[in-house]
Amino acid sequence: MDAERRKRLVDKLEMLKVRVGQSPGPTVSLEDFFDGNDDVGSIGCNLLVHPGVDRFYRIFKEIRWHPRVQDVRVEIKDLVDEHSWPFADTVFVLTSMDRHELYEAAAELNPDEVGEFIPANIPVDLQPLKDGMKVLGIWWD
Repeated sequence: MDAERRKRLVDKLEMLKVRVGQSPGPTVSLEDFFDGNDDVGSIGCNLLVHPGVDRFYRIFKEIRWHPRVQDVRVEIKDLVDEHSWPFADTVFVLTSMDRHELYEAAAELNPDEVGEFIPANIPVDLQPLKDGMKVLGIWWD
């Protein structure tokens, strides 16, 4: 784990209006969450066979590059402790894909669920949706 990048991420989280632990929590970019992160406990920690943090990062970048995707953001749920990377169990995708298409795109990561969120459960720090876009979440228990 890159301690300096972790510190920058935690410092950034502390400056946001939305606090870690709120529901919904703050979101960060793929780069903020994955650069310097090798902590398999930070995402998908319930998986019996974890594909690795690098694999999560690669697949989410591929999803973000899809022409029907506006953005991909990682919701931070917990800061755990000073020796662990911040924890996430949900990744939000602003997209015109349906949930089945998004599930297929993320299938290699074995998500527990992919679905649309009601407005009350959508983080307030997501950028405004472009025409035809909605917020889908990819979640691990």
